[in-house]
Amino acid sequence: MRVVNFADMSSNAKALGGHVGLALLCALWSACAAPLESPERFGVGPDAASAFTCASAAEVEEELLPMRCGTSLCHAAGESAAAGLDLVSPDMQARLAAATSSEACGSVPLLVPGDADNSLLFQKLGASPPCGSPMPLAQAPLSADELACISNWIGGTL
Repeated sequence: MRVVNFADMSSNAKALGGHVGLALLCALWSACAAPLESPERFGVGPDAASAFTCASAAEVEEELLPMRCGTSLCHAAGESAAAGLDLVSPDMQARLAAATSSEACGSVPLLVPGDADNSLLFQKLGASPPCGSPMPLAQAPLSADELACISNWIGGTL
């Protein structure tokens, strides 16, 4: 007759369970959707933002500027908007065309309709703006496609 020692079985089962758990964890980890050298497949990385295209002014005003610039810590609506600049509320282009920068930036127009190169809003998105820091602050710069959309929006070609 064989005597079964339940204490030994319990410790063997725990050890086996630990190995099974480790094996399961390894299997899940290796089932990642893409290798780390392809971050754009996850919607991050340098190629993720470059695919932005816009076909209308509404896409710039309702998607691009609010998502990239109009966050709660930056240029959202309300009194807490950085530099008092609201990049989420309706009628954005008209509001920006009627506004000027602070004295520190020379009191220049924020937006010159039809002329992105002379619009402070567009200049601030470049690497070397005429005053202050490049925008967006503490984020990846806008992609060439995003900049083209904003330039076309200011230029009136959308």
